[in-house]
Amino acid sequence: MIAGNGRYSKKNINTMKLFPGMAFDIVEIKRLRREHNLTQLQLARGCNVSQSLIAKIEAGSIDPSYSKAKQILDYLYSLAEKSQHMAKDVLVRKVIWVRPGDSVHSAIQLMKKHGISQLPVRQNSNPVGLVTEASVLKAATSGQNIRELRVEDVMLDSPPVVNKNTPLPILLDLLRYSPLLLVAEKGTILGLTTKTDVLKMLDRR
Repeated sequence: MIAGNGRYSKKNINTMKLFPGMAFDIVEIKRLRREHNLTQLQLARGCNVSQSLIAKIEAGSIDPSYSKAKQILDYLYSLAEKSQHMAKDVLVRKVIWVRPGDSVHSAIQLMKKHGISQLPVRQNSNPVGLVTEASVLKAATSGQNIRELRVEDVMLDSPPVVNKNTPLPILLDLLRYSPLLLVAEKGTILGLTTKTDVLKMLDRR
């Protein structure tokens, strides 16, 4: 049986190639087939094997050869890649920017007006930072007069910029460290995505 998170990957398949005598987890074939809402016949046609072979594998009455196992897994793996959500699927195209020289007061007003908790900062069309409610509050609790501060006085490092085709698992990992990600294509910022945007998408799945 192949250990791990319960999903097959190309690495798993390569492991099978290195160790062809390894027991094949037939339960995964059935689980992945159901995950993609496929009948045994649809799976058989998709990976060019017989329906009876799929039925026997799922029933545990036959141990498939490495080549047949890989053939089926390659097909299921390709479906998983096609169905995977990417940054472009959770993209918010309207980006509200502030500049380093803008007053913190005006940034606060923008956050209140649009119901958001952070604003990316740009200078000459390039992202240079991020101002958040938390960064503003930190300045306020340190005794600084908010009305005298500029965005550059309270801004954090610029948020990560990801390609529009960045898959969801990578987005989730990056969002552990940044409340906002900028999404780009060929160097042009298309929009942004936040933890809230990703959670909304996950809730619809």
